[in-house]
Amino acid sequence: MFNHSTRTDKPTPSIISKTYWRLKLINVELKRAIKVGFAAAMSLFVGVWFSSIFERPDTLVSGLWCVVSAIVVLQAHLGGTYKAAWQRFLGVLIGSVLGCILTSYFGSNPMSLGAAITLTMIICTFFKLQESVRIACLTVAVIMVLSGLRPEIPLFWFGLFRFMDSCMGIFIAVVVAHSLWPSEATDKIRNNLAKILTSLSKLFEISMDIKTDSERHNKLFQALRDDVYENFENNKNLLDEVNLEQVIRQSTMEDWKILIHSIENAFDAIITLKQLQKSKLLQMLDEPLLEKLKNFTEASEGAFQSFSRQLETGDDRQTVLIEYDLKSTYNSLQEDLVRLRGNRTTRQFDWKEIESFFVFFYSIGIVAEELFRIEPLLPNIINENIK
Repeated sequence: MFNHSTRTDKPTPSIISKTYWRLKLINVELKRAIKVGFAAAMSLFVGVWFSSIFERPDTLVSGLWCVVSAIVVLQAHLGGTYKAAWQRFLGVLIGSVLGCILTSYFGSNPMSLGAAITLTMIICTFFKLQESVRIACLTVAVIMVLSGLRPEIPLFWFGLFRFMDSCMGIFIAVVVAHSLWPSEATDKIRNNLAKILTSLSKLFEISMDIKTDSERHNKLFQALRDDVYENFENNKNLLDEVNLEQVIRQSTMEDWKILIHSIENAFDAIITLKQLQKSKLLQMLDEPLLEKLKNFTEASEGAFQSFSRQLETGDDRQTVLIEYDLKSTYNSLQEDLVRLRGNRTTRQFDWKEIESFFVFFYSIGIVAEELFRIEPLLPNIINENIK
């Protein structure tokens, strides 16, 4: 159809571009390192100070346990911090209770410790708290082992102190996550979707080129496809964190789920377009339809790129123009397709070629429908999560 060889070459990143992204990554990791270090310092100070108020003899143990909780809970994003905080809280609560009970009955020795850890894992699994099981087991071990170093402290108070230390560490981690360079998983998944939409624009361009099928185009398509798969996988791992952030905002994930589903459907349709044998399509299509197909392809590429920019920048002012251009070119394409099917016979083509013809336009229709579905979602997502 149209030769886009000059447009589909994947640009080689310049040294300046590579340096920029490397410095940006270093900046993000540096901020995270400072946050963790600050949370650890605050946790040690607060833990020791709080312990000294009650004149406890194990102030350093209290400070250490508070520091450990803060480091474990503080994650890269707010959603991850919420999730880790809840898991840590449940684990410490279960571990403190079981640690006190089991130590009071069976004492502190290797056999009782092994039995206590086993029982803790069974209880956590029974209540479907697998994500808290390690923290619960660690808390049991700390209470059983360290309580023997401080026999003068009643076991109940020792377990209660460990629980309070963890709660202070959890609280400090959440406060630091909110106060010092807060980063949301929502922003990460939004940027990933923007990257995916940019890649889909290029993938759609390549898949619609029925004249060119070079090795270079195939390698570029595979590279872009792999990038999309990787970003989809990253988003899948972030969905739980995003859901927690939306709950805190008193918002919902419904628009996000529809957006992700529509992008996945468009991606699947583009993969189908690329896999089709399109060698006979040029013989089946006439010049007017080829021109309409070219217009629709360019409008779709523009829509993908526009949606990507909207997610990346939070600017949805181009939505109406993009919607009108895409719908008009798609409707014009459909009208011309009806004309072609009414005027041109398909007897000279075998059934596989005819099947490819219908699958080709069916897949194009899926891409168009998903783009139409994405367009009204973006203003809501942008207003709730970006602006």
